[in-house]
Amino acid sequence: MSQRFHLRQLGDGLAVFDCSSWQTRVLPPAGAVIVELLGECGEGASERQLCERIKSELDVSPDTPAIQDFLRALREIGMLAR
Repeated sequence: MSQRFHLRQLGDGLAVFDCSSWQTRVLPPAGAVIVELLGECGEGASERQLCERIKSELDVSPDTPAIQDFLRALREIGMLAR
């Protein structure tokens, strides 16, 4: 995860502060788990790498509409590379 984002636990969820835009997003618990996996993948991790981790670590298909929507949101804010 880049230095651009600061993460803080917020209950079971996660607050993500974007230093470049000064925007804060609050992620639900499921989103926090995915962002944690993204951090474990290392900086510059691709969507493919994250999807592999989601499938292997969470035993969930990354192709579900809810996960695809969340991955799209991560791309839009710059947390996830294609």
